[in-house]
Amino acid sequence: MPATGQTREGLIVHAWIMVIALSWLSVAAAMGTDITIRKTSAGKASRNLYGVNLWRAFDPEVAESPAYQTNLAAMGVTVVRFHNAGMAKWIDVPNRAWDTNAVGRVMTALAHRFPVKMVTISGPPPWMDEDGDRRLDKSRVADYAAWCADLVGHVNNVCRAGVQWWEVLNEAELRGYDKRGDGEVLADIFRACSKAMRARDPSIRVGGNAWSWGMPAQAVEFLEEAGKGIAFYSYHWYATGDPGARVGDIYGKAVSADIAKVRKSLASRRLALPIWIDEWNMFYDWKSDAARHLMVSGRSAVYDALFLKSAAESGGADYLVAWNDADNTYGKMSTGYEFFSGAFVFMLYNRLFDGTILTTSSSDVAVVPFAVKGADGAVSVSLVNRSESPREASISSAVPLPRELTRYLIGADGIATNMIAGGAAIELPAESVTVITTKSARASGVSRP
Repeated sequence: MPATGQTREGLIVHAWIMVIALSWLSVAAAMGTDITIRKTSAGKASRNLYGVNLWRAFDPEVAESPAYQTNLAAMGVTVVRFHNAGMAKWIDVPNRAWDTNAVGRVMTALAHRFPVKMVTISGPPPWMDEDGDRRLDKSRVADYAAWCADLVGHVNNVCRAGVQWWEVLNEAELRGYDKRGDGEVLADIFRACSKAMRARDPSIRVGGNAWSWGMPAQAVEFLEEAGKGIAFYSYHWYATGDPGARVGDIYGKAVSADIAKVRKSLASRRLALPIWIDEWNMFYDWKSDAARHLMVSGRSAVYDALFLKSAAESGGADYLVAWNDADNTYGKMSTGYEFFSGAFVFMLYNRLFDGTILTTSSSDVAVVPFAVKGADGAVSVSLVNRSESPREASISSAVPLPRELTRYLIGADGIATNMIAGGAAIELPAESVTVITTKSARASGVSRP
């Protein structure tokens, strides 16, 4: 019912005024974003930040697949981590030995393709945990150290794979080592393993402990005991485990990752160590994304671009390795090795975002810029629209931009490329990643696999 004294005609006029007002707000939202690029440096970005976990590659048949190899190469990845929690394809359980044939096939197929490589030995094999408490039996520490050393010997001395970085446990605080004092136990295991492994190859760097987040209590204990002996500090970062988490809240968690906290904690112990975030994505439990499949949707590209910008500009992380290479929940590729949207972010960033980070600002918090000037002088700008509404951006740059620019648009349906005039307004679809570069499409080497 209309309010007292309000006619039907008055309601109609009022409704039209509201429609016009809302339409104007929508147009204003689409037109009003000003992006500023300054000459001042905000640090360095490198391809060490755009790495991927090779989870599927533990299977020799996957590692040897031409389609897998081709499309992984198309992402331009230079940093990889060989990690699979069970390591099943690499272990000959009946003979209580490494399956050296399987390991050799994987390393022959892939190791030469990546200049920076890590192998994670996720934990003791079943026969070293006879009581089933998910902890290495106390009497088997030396055996486990020899076990880890045997893999180093085969990978680097026999296969000549040149794997420089090694972890001896993965998320141990979630797998039996969850009590006070367990960090000290893990430190003892680490020291034994590191000594045995480096006896096989003194050039390797052994670190850890692939913690489930930045600084759990066990990590603090571990650092107190073994900090001077570790070659790097590694941990994981997932935004949430809540299957109902709002997408905007997930995007918001892409800008923390505990990097500053971890760096401060290491510095307080006078440890100037490389930091690896060697797993990261939206959900730490794959079941949490079983209904919405966000991590293989267009929204994964938005999250990935936000995370990579934040980590790069923080200056605190030395290596980032996303989870993972190819599956239908977390993967940058599908099980058929086709690109999901996030893979295009890695493809573009590996080719275009290696160099000096330029200081940027945006008049709209929903539009997040990231600009890098390469060694060749080329400038590339990523514009992430994290809003559910389209935007239109204009770039004002202290670094001269040419009259013609290459534009890449990453959305739910893949990637589109076209040329735009320098200074032209740039349309930013809802929840999308747009990359503008002064390189030509051919020079950038970017194409859809």
